Amino acid sequence: MQYLSVGGTISVGVSMGRAFVTAGATADVGSTLAQSQRRICVFGLNADQTALGDWNRLHIGAMAIWSPALWRQKLQSNRSLRRQIRRARHKGASLCEGPGDENQLAECQQEWLEGQGLPPLHFLGRAVDTDHLQGKFILRAEVSGQVVAFLVASKVPVRNAWVVEQIARIPSAPNGAVELLIHAAMIRFADLGVGEVSLGLAPLADCEEWSDDASPCVRWALRRAKAIGGTVYNFKGIEQFKRKLRPDRWEPVYAVANFKWSWRSLAELLRAFTGESWARTALRLIEQRLESPVGG
Repeated sequence: MQYLSVGGTISVGVSMGRAFVTAGATADVGSTLAQSQRRICVFGLNADQTALGDWNRLHIGAMAIWSPALWRQKLQSNRSLRRQIRRARHKGASLCEGPGDENQLAECQQEWLEGQGLPPLHFLGRAVDTDHLQGKFILRAEVSGQVVAFLVASKVPVRNAWVVEQIARIPSAPNGAVELLIHAAMIRFADLGVGEVSLGLAPLADCEEWSDDASPCVRWALRRAKAIGGTVYNFKGIEQFKRKLRPDRWEPVYAVANFKWSWRSLAELLRAFTGESWARTALRLIEQRLESPVGG
């Protein structure tokens, strides 16, 4: 990670090529970044946060939003979700709030990451630091005293909302452990009077009605990235899982930049996630795809 100082304000991000890439800037930080002479890209903004003068927007996915107050009612009409929750409980999964034994959290996370088989995603895709969980909401699913899955959420500044940063599970976790965690978190947030909860970004989600400032060729490149990279990162599966939980609405998520979106700027943004050139990333994706079982 690197730091950019503009007018006394420090932003954390990574420098890739000529661009500095950072995430989720507030309006104040965004206006400060706009004063910089560098090429700046701010990733992960919703429609209300993209007003940065003549900066260019790139639609990079969508965020599913739930109202916790409606969750109990929604559960009653979702038989599949109720069945998954019962499965986890039947297999002995119990819930505990708080980090508990952080070594167990770290071990669960490591086993989960090893099971993904994905190219590394430092920067925004990095795993939650299990050594620094202060101020976060944590739920653990345990079987016989061992953590088999956990959920970590953070409060969204300014808004009465929380975002789930990560859900990790070991391969041997009972079916429904993830759904059980989400259900318990929604109930807890409802009891706390939280207005909105999100499960984070669904990358490259199919939401064609949302406009951006990208050219047709850049949008074509993103569609191809979803088709090719989705064989490894399972973008479609992430989106479908969230849709099964019946969100109350979807919000577009953008990357905004003080330069025009082009093939080169897309390559710089990709490098911010992978920490390597687009050619190396493409090679890793091809290798991963060849190693995957046919029809898997």
